[in-house]
This record gives sequence, C-alpha cells and structure tokens, in this order.
Amino acid sequence: MAGLNIDRLSSREKTLFVLCVVTIMCTIVARLVVQPVRLQFRELSVKIDSANAVLFGNKAIVAQKDNIEKLCEDYREYVTAVTPAPEVNVEQEIFNEIERCADDSEVAVLDRKPQGVEEQGIFREHLVRVEIEAPMPRLMQMFYKLEQSTQLLRVRKMDLSPSANDKTGLVKGVLVVSKIVTA
Repeated sequence: MAGLNIDRLSSREKTLFVLCVVTIMCTIVARLVVQPVRLQFRELSVKIDSANAVLFGNKAIVAQKDNIEKLCEDYREYVTAVTPAPEVNVEQEIFNEIERCADDSEVAVLDRKPQGVEEQGIFREHLVRVEIEAPMPRLMQMFYKLEQSTQLLRVRKMDLSPSANDKTGLVKGVLVVSKIVTA
C-alpha cells in the first residue's frame, strides 16, 4: 500500500477507498462467478421440469398398459382381416362376406362386380359394386352387419330407389363396398 500513498489519506478517505475496492471486488466476483452459476441452475431447473413432464406422461402410459394389451387382444382378429394371406382373392372374400350379411338380413343380391383397387400408400382399397333389393328395414340391417363385419368392410357409396312396383315396398340399391388391406 505504500506505492499508492494511502498513508497520506485521512481515516475517512481510507474508509471510502476500502469500501470502493470491496464494492468493485464484489461486482467482479458477482459477474464472473455468481451469475454463471445462477444461469446453470436456471438451465438445470428447466431441464428438470421438462424431464418431469415427460416422466409424468410416461407414467400415464405405463398405467394404461393393461388396458392397451386388452384392446390389442380384442382387435387382433381385425388385424388379421386387414393383412390377407398372399393366395387369398380379396374381392372373393368381400363378395362372400356381403352375401353372408345379405343372407342373414334376407336381402336379395341381384348383381356383383369388382370395381378395381386404389393404391393409397401403404395400403390398398379394394372396391366392389353390388346391386341389392329388399324392404328398407332389411337393408338397414344389412348395412349394420356390413359395418360390424370382421372383414372391416365399409359402404362407401349407396344409391337407393323404390322398386318399379311400389306396392311391394321393396327398395333397390346399388352399393360400392370397400375393404382396406395392407400392401
């Protein structure tokens, strides 16, 4: 301290000088040590919060494991219906299922024709056209059976009109039925 000539300063000036030096040192320590540590704590806190959110979501998924396994078992028969064996004629399967539903509902199948296949990425949609005739309640019963089929059939389009002879109460219809299979 001799080089700074602090000895010549009064006690009040020495006190102010020491306070200034201590303040400058505290500022330097705060900027170089405390602030980076505080930023690291903040980053770690954000990472911990995001990890907790992920953990909470994973806990919810694990809690549903038994329900998911049960649903997989319930839908296993549908998965096999979507993935046919290579030697299976998909259109024939569709026709057989339509005729089974029609017979169960007492609906007359007048004509049936394949309408082709639409490629849609990883799956193919097979389309068939079917002409039917029956009273309206029977047709509704057949539509329900088609939609509930394990073959995953869907009535994509229907055109219904009264029969030429209105006294019979029959309805004629043309359906386009589709089935999706994996490619």
